[in-house]
Amino acid sequence: MKSLIVAILILTSSIYAKNIWSENPNFKGINKNGVVRFNDFSKLAKILSPTVANLQVEVEVKRSRNPYHVNDPMHRFFDHFFDAPKGSFKNRGIGSGVIITKDGYILTNNHVIEYATTIKVTLLDDDKVYTAKIIGRDTKTDLALLKIEADKDLPFAYLGNSNKLEIGEWVVAIGNPFGLQHTVTTGIVSAKERKEVHPGNKAGYHNFIQTDASINPGNSGGPLFNLKGEIIGINTAISAAGQGIGFAIPINMAKKVISHILKYGEVKRAWLGVTIQEVSKELAESFKMKSPSGALVTYIVDDSPSQKSGIKVGDVILKFNNKKIKKSSDLPWLASMAEIDKESEVQILRNGKVKNLKIIMKAMPTKKQLLKTQNNNKSKNRLGLTIREIPRKYNIFGVLVERVKRNSISDNSGILKGDIIFKINDYNIKNIAKFNKVVKKLKKNEVVRLFIKRGNQNIFIGFRL
Repeated sequence: MKSLIVAILILTSSIYAKNIWSENPNFKGINKNGVVRFNDFSKLAKILSPTVANLQVEVEVKRSRNPYHVNDPMHRFFDHFFDAPKGSFKNRGIGSGVIITKDGYILTNNHVIEYATTIKVTLLDDDKVYTAKIIGRDTKTDLALLKIEADKDLPFAYLGNSNKLEIGEWVVAIGNPFGLQHTVTTGIVSAKERKEVHPGNKAGYHNFIQTDASINPGNSGGPLFNLKGEIIGINTAISAAGQGIGFAIPINMAKKVISHILKYGEVKRAWLGVTIQEVSKELAESFKMKSPSGALVTYIVDDSPSQKSGIKVGDVILKFNNKKIKKSSDLPWLASMAEIDKESEVQILRNGKVKNLKIIMKAMPTKKQLLKTQNNNKSKNRLGLTIREIPRKYNIFGVLVERVKRNSISDNSGILKGDIIFKINDYNIKNIAKFNKVVKKLKKNEVVRLFIKRGNQNIFIGFRL
């Protein structure tokens, strides 16, 4: 049994960083014949519990005074007699983690340590209290990597392959629910690939393993093991609506996040630059597909990798780097983990024909960069108009009036928000650059003629500048 926690560091080269974790393909489980006996769980608990970490997190909470309470006598009573904290105070939380290397790397949930000022770690059969350092974290997958320093080799757990997990397979969860350290629960895998679950209604990459092994507050960040004693998930969420429904992040997803954190200090994601939707049964029939699958492209961002590769609105993306897209929700994660500035392959269905396109993936823009791009597609000018370029998918050449400055020459001339400007005098206006160039050349007292589309009508508006 000791072979399970022997430190064998496999330094396999990958497209990300060298692996720090260990995998043990030679370990066949408690019973090599595959028969599960009741005492197997006690054996696993004894071997694996030392690898599970108890996290005690301290968070500094800023206390804001509510102006509506200033004259409240009850508020003043508590402040005076119970020494209510002023400014800020310390709050404490608990969570779980799992040691994945002999030198103290710990995998846990991001939400466990997100606002932590101090993270204390205790282990089974170890009197020492360790202070953990955050190596990196990722909000989109709710994963974090910590590190503790010890003067000895620590027991660690092997990482398994969550892709091989079967529905109905026995699993073991170990964690610290409600602060009850090293609680062991068992159950089965109830379902896989639960992408519709969004803990806290937060956006992110979700592909949960569902299990009926009891998971409660404090279990977050703890491991979900298979009967080989391998980590196949990180417990992260429970369903408030019912018992026996818990969710874990697949360990294969965690492997990629860990690799990025070790190499870059963060997760660097690629992007396609498309908006997609599910292919319904009716849409599949209209596309002459045998069954619904893939991701239907509904919008393409200007100057994005997708636009440059030739992907068009109406294409159905069937595969990404030879991996089949069963549902549209499969695509974002696959695309995000593609190599940046390297060539990927996209298989699409267009007009009943399957095509393979090459695409150079780029780094996903930050919110600030996206906002800057949006602002670059707007323009304010001497006419008192705020205009925006029209997405190419609409095949309309012109610029859209987003705002008309009050009492400006455009406002006084009757130009309205929502008008589309096709022409200024005899110049065709195809984009903002052309609009700005023409407006800049207009002279004082010159008569200006605009040809615009308003609703279902095309009209001319004239005014003197």
